[in-house]
Amino acid sequence: MAEDDFEERVERAEASWGEVSSGAPPDDHAWGFFSDGDAPAAIGGGSGMFTWFPDRASMLSFIEETLPFYPPGQATLDPDEIASETAVVVEKMRIDTLTDHEGIQHLNKVLKTCSQLKWIGTVTDLLSDDHPYALEVRSAFRSDDDDEADSGPISEDEKDDFFDFLDTWGI
Repeated sequence: MAEDDFEERVERAEASWGEVSSGAPPDDHAWGFFSDGDAPAAIGGGSGMFTWFPDRASMLSFIEETLPFYPPGQATLDPDEIASETAVVVEKMRIDTLTDHEGIQHLNKVLKTCSQLKWIGTVTDLLSDDHPYALEVRSAFRSDDDDEADSGPISEDEKDDFFDFLDTWGI
């Protein structure tokens, strides 16, 4: 990839982060993922966030077009190869030959040193599913220095507070 083309793709990817909803899900956004930068903490890695989209197709397009380029991976990696391999995994997810759980595992190998995904799903999944990461987030939301915080489904009465909690989760 030519240096100018690469820099343009990085700039587009960085700008696309400003166009998505992060933290708490907006009412019209049903699908999302949690990812964090896979660089050492000293250079900005390690912090993460939930990122939300109106639908699964928009989310998968974002993963395909943005995550190979921003946050950037190690300088020694080939961005064309990362983008190509990411596209292959995302296409398998689109046509359901890979589940989202399997897709996360494959994407995390491809995106090593760029981004790492911990969860993909719907708002409803995050509120009530038994995915280990959803359980972890709900448990952390309810923890008050308890060793065994409740990780059960978020009730309707808890939703607003839970969504407020998501604004700072991972930071």
